[in-house]
Amino acid sequence: MHRVSLRRDDSYLGWLTELYGQPYIWASAGSNARTHQSERLEGSDCADFVTYGWRRLGHDVPYTWSEGLKQYTTRLGSGAAREDGVYVDARGRPIPFPKAGDLILFTRHVGALTVDRGVPGVLDLDDLMMHALFQSPAEETIRISGYGGTPIEVLRWKR
Repeated sequence: MHRVSLRRDDSYLGWLTELYGQPYIWASAGSNARTHQSERLEGSDCADFVTYGWRRLGHDVPYTWSEGLKQYTTRLGSGAAREDGVYVDARGRPIPFPKAGDLILFTRHVGALTVDRGVPGVLDLDDLMMHALFQSPAEETIRISGYGGTPIEVLRWKR
């Protein structure tokens, strides 16, 4: 069987779009990194989805679970959403929207931030992320992702 995969561009987020249309596979696996289901475009879970793009950029990062990503990233901040949807840190200060492609880590779920669509310059529930959660990867607001009301950490891949 032949398969055609398209991607938006050669950026980190562009490589993630190559997995659009692929199934969600919880705890996707393979006997080694090269035979992993994500590498073969057979499907992925959330952590494997965000790892796939980083690997495509040439970084030697193993596939792992969402919490395991912490050893390959730098923590930029953490917090929770206020009633108005703005994420704030422990001191109540709004968390700045980081760079597109930074990761947003929830409890047992992760996505890649794409667009600062809500309050300009601030991370909030109306910002967009790419993620895979029980369906093919998609880009949607944090609010409708199913994790909008949970605490978060913002992570950046180590170079």
